[in-house]
Amino acid sequence: MKKLNTIGLLLLTSALLTGVALASNRNNSSNDVQTGYKMVLLNQCQVVHEQSMTAAQIEAYQALKVQEDIVHKVEQPIKAIEMQMHEYTDKIEKLTTKISQQTEGGVDIGRMDIDNKLFSQQESVAREFEYFMAVHKVEFDALSQQGHEISKVAKVFENLITADLGNIEHDQIHILTPQKQDPSYHCYADAAKR
Repeated sequence: MKKLNTIGLLLLTSALLTGVALASNRNNSSNDVQTGYKMVLLNQCQVVHEQSMTAAQIEAYQALKVQEDIVHKVEQPIKAIEMQMHEYTDKIEKLTTKISQQTEGGVDIGRMDIDNKLFSQQESVAREFEYFMAVHKVEFDALSQQGHEISKVAKVFENLITADLGNIEHDQIHILTPQKQDPSYHCYADAAKR
């Protein structure tokens, strides 16, 4: 009986040690993944703090990247019609300018001597543009909806990041990933001065 207890104790100890070793390997492999993700804080273009990201921060960052990819896909149909939108707004603006020039050019507005053809053209182009926008409403609604989604995910990411930074004064945060480990940080201070 004593021999059986000793063997049982040895088996239990062996199983526990194996479990600890496996858990340790899992933690090491997840730490290896995490070490590739780092936050770099800059203040006035100087690195003021660097730290590895937590698993929750990495997960939120990856979720944000997924949402960014979706936004880029949803934007494609709108990018395809940007030129047409610009043409409509340009026509309306030119007609508005012509009408405005007539009223500023000494025409008695009380008499309404303004060329009614211009008003008619402006109304026609505005209706066409309104119809054009209605036809593409689905694309704009999809982009708006995706904007709300990415905003929610970004807020979670922001909360996780800022909660971990304390009172470190910074004006920029750069995220380094296993795919993007470039230590040369682009400083936005020069662009902000322009």
